[in-house]
Amino acid sequence: MAITSKGNKIILKAVIYEDQVLVLRKKLIKLAPEDLEFNMSDCDDVHLAVLQQMLAYKKMYNCTFKFSDSIKNYQKIIEGFDTQNCTD
Repeated sequence: MAITSKGNKIILKAVIYEDQVLVLRKKLIKLAPEDLEFNMSDCDDVHLAVLQQMLAYKKMYNCTFKFSDSIKNYQKIIEGFDTQNCTD
């Protein structure tokens, strides 16, 4: 399975497709309002609906993210964009 959990740690591996949306939703509902760690160090890509759930949890509760050494696009989305590099 691409999404697993151990205690308050949610581990995402490989590619997370849209069929994992409900799996993650159930886990987040069960664990809320715990402080969570999303371990994405072995994750290659994440479906946008999964990212939306993670960002919603981040907005409401405390959580941390563990990323791989190489920066992925989903990491930029989670951490936010540097508006200094945007042009008008």
